[in-house]
Amino acid sequence: MEKIKGVSSVNTEEAQALENGLRILARMIVRAIMSETLIQRKIINKVDVEAATLSPKINHEQQKEPLLLNVRDSACLLSVSRSRVYELVHSRQIPSVRFGKRILIPRAPLARFIEEVASDSMNAEQQF
Repeated sequence: MEKIKGVSSVNTEEAQALENGLRILARMIVRAIMSETLIQRKIINKVDVEAATLSPKINHEQQKEPLLLNVRDSACLLSVSRSRVYELVHSRQIPSVRFGKRILIPRAPLARFIEEVASDSMNAEQQF
């Protein structure tokens, strides 16, 4: 390593250790970003685009119900607390959309989540 004016030079072992540490950190960051991207792609693929878009197929009765629910309304539908809904959103078990600080949950994926949980619990009961 070159000596910089006023700063003592770092020995080559320390420099190598620092470089190795930076490489490991860079790999960890890249893996985390790739994992996050993969999770987001899976969520996007699960969202039913046809159900979420307004089209002539949607009749007037369906338009009265919002396509997106806030956390409070989702908690009421699930009969759980708001904090439990936040946990499900953050663990990506329920897909969500963010508008600024607001978290909104699409109605169709929430209904599918309820069906999946119900069928899983029924399957678990049948095993016993």
